[in-house]
Amino acid sequence: INELLFFYERETMDKLFHVTPLQQLVETNFCNPDFSIATIAEIYHVSPSRMSTLFKDEMGVSFTDYVWNMRLKKAQELLCTTDLSVEEISFLIGYLTSSSFGRKFKQATSMTPSQYRMQFVKE
Repeated sequence: INELLFFYERETMDKLFHVTPLQQLVETNFCNPDFSIATIAEIYHVSPSRMSTLFKDEMGVSFTDYVWNMRLKKAQELLCTTDLSVEEISFLIGYLTSSSFGRKFKQATSMTPSQYRMQFVKE
């Protein structure tokens, strides 16, 4: 019976789970520091672990990586097109501390946010 319930749940959720609404949900909320896979799971009425699996199956990457990539692109855009401070940008994209954002940014780009701005903004 457990196998049948698991199969039914998987088939039902796979039919209800659509990439476009999910993408819209993430695009609307990725800058919210409280946005999480648990938030999405609650909306779709599944467990966070199940939603994590569904998300990765549908999007090809984990929720965390997907959100980070969106935040990184937004940060790069803001660094190149605004005079906002790194602290302001980190807050705008959903980080509560600029130091954790700076570490993650440097991991991804091999540059600090300030170095990135200097390299890609023509004065």
